[in-house]
Amino acid sequence: MIVKSFFRAFFWAILAATIAAWLFFGYVNASTREAILVEDRHYGLDENIIAPGETRFLASRIYPGRIVLHRVDVGPRVLRISHKKGLAESEMLGLDDSFYVQTELRLEYELDPRALSGLFQRLEEPDWNRLDDYLADRLKYFLNRKLGEVYEENQDLTRLETTLYEYIQGPVLVELNGEFASEGVRFRNVLPSRLYVPDPALYRAILADEELILSQKRERLRIVDDAQARQQAEQIQDEAYFARLERIGQLIRRYPQLKDYLAIDRLGDNVEVMVVPSDRWFPTDAAARRLSQNRPGANSGGARNRTEPLPIAPARQTGAERGAAQQGGNNRFRDLTPP
Repeated sequence: MIVKSFFRAFFWAILAATIAAWLFFGYVNASTREAILVEDRHYGLDENIIAPGETRFLASRIYPGRIVLHRVDVGPRVLRISHKKGLAESEMLGLDDSFYVQTELRLEYELDPRALSGLFQRLEEPDWNRLDDYLADRLKYFLNRKLGEVYEENQDLTRLETTLYEYIQGPVLVELNGEFASEGVRFRNVLPSRLYVPDPALYRAILADEELILSQKRERLRIVDDAQARQQAEQIQDEAYFARLERIGQLIRRYPQLKDYLAIDRLGDNVEVMVVPSDRWFPTDAAARRLSQNRPGANSGGARNRTEPLPIAPARQTGAERGAAQQGGNNRFRDLTPP
């Protein structure tokens, strides 16, 4: 009876703990500055966003790994972007950044929770951390288009900086909000932290030497191409040489006597070499001992255990070689042919 009561109490305790854990993890609460996008692994994104300050019970969270919560700070948020755009001939001439229109902006914005589902699906990855990258790319596209409207010819460069300041201080907020309205992004303030426009007089002076700049650029490109071609040719030659060495190594391991042939094969055409067995002129240690023992007086006195060097036949020389030797210089190889 006591055992049954124990198991009954244990069962109800486990059941109560499971229900408590289900209720604890099932309720999801969003703070006052964040919205939560709910993703079900089986059914996809839930169109009903958990708004800031709202609490919702998600019964499916009882299944491990089925529900994923994507939390995002709806704002106010701050985004800083740096943008540059070349003038009409800047990119063609390969000029540096001093001949580019450069803009650095600080933007304050907030997100509409009702449009977060569509905005989330436009991101490259299902991660709200990629939101600023996406907005920066969209803003750079917007600024490129706007600069193309206010700067059409080189004569517009004189008033370009003033035009940009007037535009950022005036209608830029209205146009930005109209551009991003469908994505639930609302801009509250735009602050230009830096605006740079190239000097018009310097730019005109650079354009006067356009032909010289292009010729210098072509010469640099030619030098770079030649260097790359030489590098590729050397790489191909090295690969062929290494492959040949690897093949020679395999052959030497299979035919060890091939080493002598390779050593002779690499000599110059003017070198004369005669290959003879090594014991023809230089006997082995056993042969040397036999000769020393057979020599008269080899076993007498203190020379009993001493081996004398073998006499080596004098090298045969031609008449020309003897004449050269008498003059004090013999720079050729000796003929080791036996008499």
